[in-house]
Amino acid sequence: MVNGSPSHTGRDQKAGWVADHVAPLTQCLTIVNTTAAAQELHELLAQRPAKNVLHLSTRMCANHRRDVIHTVGELLEMSAPVHLISTQLIEAGVDLDFPDLYRELAPADSILQAAGRCNRNALLSSGQLVVFEVEGARMPAGEYKAATELTRQHFIDRGMELTDSKALSAYYEALYRAFLPGGESKTSSEIAKARAALAFATTAHLFRMIDNEFSVPVVITQYGTKEERAKVSRILMALRLGTDVSPDEMRFLQRFTATVPAKRAEEEATGAGQRLEWLGAYHPERGCVFAQDAGSFIF
Repeated sequence: MVNGSPSHTGRDQKAGWVADHVAPLTQCLTIVNTTAAAQELHELLAQRPAKNVLHLSTRMCANHRRDVIHTVGELLEMSAPVHLISTQLIEAGVDLDFPDLYRELAPADSILQAAGRCNRNALLSSGQLVVFEVEGARMPAGEYKAATELTRQHFIDRGMELTDSKALSAYYEALYRAFLPGGESKTSSEIAKARAALAFATTAHLFRMIDNEFSVPVVITQYGTKEERAKVSRILMALRLGTDVSPDEMRFLQRFTATVPAKRAEEEATGAGQRLEWLGAYHPERGCVFAQDAGSFIF
């Protein structure tokens, strides 16, 4: 439970400012808008006197993410120091409870989702939620960026609580005008046409706030035990040769799959179709890393 409205640090803080303010805390979850920002902040925080600094995003394969979530849960249960830097991947379906939460400015519904990871079990009288903005930070374009700006207008600039029913109503009405059928965006027009044609699958595809169109899955051979890595390599070889691969083997491969920008996959992965092997660097804590990062991918 978060008490009252979140505090807002103002615009154009440096990424180092966030690391400096988070580092002295004992247990803190920090959520940012892009995978690049998560990796950068994790690196900055690891350079400060903070213990047990972990990272979570889809640049890590599924087993890697599972292991991090398990480690974080154990540290929280032991009341040990822990810092988790994550994309909004953490906001749904993960049962973790932090006394302190820092959230980069995002759509209001995302911030509310994040608040569910702050004092989740009501072990304290209240938790602390801080909303921050980083100077020059990249943000996913389109609906996500527009919804973030509407959040600023309806809550931050007016000093309103995110749970204020009138402010929420005005916010969602503005979203409706911008994005839903009858609204003003290109996506709105496409949704309206799909609904009129009873194309339900197309409607569901269009009716989403996050666009991952330009990211692709890649299989990681650099994570896991020696036996697991060897098994992943054998399955990939079988796929290349066109030999039979069982459903169980395909499910196993999914556990070692991460997501990267399509351009990076073209440059640093090999294979065909949906089973590309990642040949680039894989950091033991941050997953797939690149020399230079466009920073526009959200998870």
